[in-house]
Amino acid sequence: MKATFLVSLIAVFAAMTLAVVSASSGDLDVTVDWVEIKGVPLIGGIDATIAGFSGETVPLKIVFTSDVDVKDAEVKAWIRGISATTRKIHLVNRSTYSELLSLKLPSDIDPTEEYTLFVRVETNTDFKEEEFNLKIQRESYTV
Repeated sequence: MKATFLVSLIAVFAAMTLAVVSASSGDLDVTVDWVEIKGVPLIGGIDATIAGFSGETVPLKIVFTSDVDVKDAEVKAWIRGISATTRKIHLVNRSTYSELLSLKLPSDIDPTEEYTLFVRVETNTDFKEEEFNLKIQRESYTV
């Protein structure tokens, strides 16, 4: 009787441990190390001004480090609803990734307005998001 109770107690403990391990394996732990738009680095919370044309497509480089193993992660970036997304990525613990996106600038640029660039690394269950303030110039004499 004592042996049956002990075996049952060990089985319950093992099932609880497995459930805790499974629940924690889905957490997304990434660090966005570097963001660069049109060759201009966006670092340390410093606002950036980039020269761009209304509706222009610009290169956006995002470098990040993963501290977990996770499948089907994506990198997304957007300004005022205009977005770009990478393919699905399998992240490996303690690995650094560099993703290059092409992001279209808003077509109605107001040089006095401040824009927010959102950068997000996400999975089906979690995400890490950073925000960067931008001012976007437009070509002179362009309406």
